[in-house]
Amino acid sequence: MAWKSSAQRCAYRKKNLTKIRARDHAYYRKNRAKILAWAKAYAKAHPKKIRSRWRKWYKANRSHVKANVKKWIAKNIKRSYANRRNHYLKKKYGITAADYEVIHKRQKGLCAICGRPERIVINGTRRRLAVDHDHRTNKVRGLICHDCNRGIGLFKDDPKRLMSAARYIRRHLRRCHK
Repeated sequence: MAWKSSAQRCAYRKKNLTKIRARDHAYYRKNRAKILAWAKAYAKAHPKKIRSRWRKWYKANRSHVKANVKKWIAKNIKRSYANRRNHYLKKKYGITAADYEVIHKRQKGLCAICGRPERIVINGTRRRLAVDHDHRTNKVRGLICHDCNRGIGLFKDDPKRLMSAARYIRRHLRRCHK
């Protein structure tokens, strides 16, 4: 069918939208693998084009996107929190929330250094134990309470400084308690 103008094409599309959608869906179902392979190859070959197209679309639809995200979060508040927490743990420490729970259970919910549960409570909720990790290798060592985390952080994770501080405290404890 030859179109004389884009207005004709738009009018035809508007009039036959359900028929066109059904045809397109049938084509997609039949050729799904081929279409996905083409899309993947195109995305790999033209990453800048794809990124700029998405940015342009996002700029044009930013308020719509943000409104939809707000609606989704309001409906799925617990899932949203879990997603953000999982993403944070994965990005920062390379572990999932499930990995955190395994470590937490292994430590019986207690700090790996002082053996006590987290003592800080915010808005009636006990704060979670902090993930302790080696800053050079980013390997997770365990879960520790806020106080112990601050302590080893202030000592820059240096065992010599920590041992020296322990000796200093022991020395002064003996003097003060004689």
